[in-house]
Amino acid sequence: YARSGSSAIPVYAAIVDSNTSLKRRKRYLDRAKVADVLLIDQDQLKTFADTGKPTYRWQYAVNEHVFAPQPKSVDVAYHVARTPERWALIAPLQALCQEQGYSLTLGGTLTIDQLANRYGSARVVVHKATFEQCRSHRFFDALAAGACLLTDKVWSVPEDGFIPGRHFVEWDTPAALPGTVGDLLT
Repeated sequence: YARSGSSAIPVYAAIVDSNTSLKRRKRYLDRAKVADVLLIDQDQLKTFADTGKPTYRWQYAVNEHVFAPQPKSVDVAYHVARTPERWALIAPLQALCQEQGYSLTLGGTLTIDQLANRYGSARVVVHKATFEQCRSHRFFDALAAGACLLTDKVWSVPEDGFIPGRHFVEWDTPAALPGTVGDLLT
């Protein structure tokens, strides 16, 4: 990074997940000190107001040539990084799919192409946030792939324009997840 104001070309700081921990927020606030302009993905813009730098919403952008609809050959896709809370949803999803004869694809650590293929071929993509205050790339990727996104409740980024019930479906509790999946697939 060049020091702010030392170049004719402005220095932009891309701030992606500053709302997921105080440590990350501090790191991004330090980065903001040496930037001229702040591009904020999901945190609230007012968080960076005291920096005195211009702040703008920097939306996540999906590559629609990669994440695109495909023939729907899978009923449910659940591809997330493993945390205890996310892992706990696998058994109820497997039980539902086995009981109802739905197909299910699971797993993490996929390449972008593999993930795009899984989302593109899925009817429903299930999401469980790692942090309530964090909306995932899955909101963009699953929808671009033509899947129904089913997510737990997360805070919204107003500039995204996503409306629950219109652009995605929310599930209320882990116990309600299988029923919501079943409702979407019938």
